[in-house]
Amino acid sequence: MYINPGEYDLMLRVDSNTKGHTAWFYFKVSNGSANQKIKFNMINFSKKYLLYKDGMRPYVYKKSTGQWVQS
Repeated sequence: MYINPGEYDLMLRVDSNTKGHTAWFYFKVSNGSANQKIKFNMINFSKKYLLYKDGMRPYVYKKSTGQWVQS
């Protein structure tokens, strides 16, 4: 959902074969510029203990370089 320029709320679907957990996500962003910053709020993680709380960071694939980088 669009919040304001450069910020979006993302609602995750429940993971397959779980008891309602949401921890995996995959999405695509297009029409961005090289130095543009976008904030994504993942608002419905449901697992009580996630490694993101301990500092784990997601990876982002940069099509321009063909590499995965930690955000």
